[in-house]
Amino acid sequence: MKHAIGCPAFRAKYGVCSCGAHKSNNPAADIGRFFLSQDQSSHWYIVPVSRRKEWDEWCEIAEDDEAGWEAPEWAKPVGGSPSLITFTDPA
Repeated sequence: MKHAIGCPAFRAKYGVCSCGAHKSNNPAADIGRFFLSQDQSSHWYIVPVSRRKEWDEWCEIAEDDEAGWEAPEWAKPVGGSPSLITFTDPA
């Protein structure tokens, strides 16, 4: 049986909430997990779930502040569009 993203069995197996946007309560489940996000200039990145807080803080830096001009090294630029990302079925 395949579980829908919103069901509790899916969350228990994959360690994420139904929308996938929040860090799970199980840090071990977040190792090797990533999410897609945009910076202040609408560039897309693949970001480790374990670095979500740091990413959110970096995204809050004002555009005219030099500290926000270069993305953190652990954020992987996608290159224009999330449609450039491929993946296998996690189920």
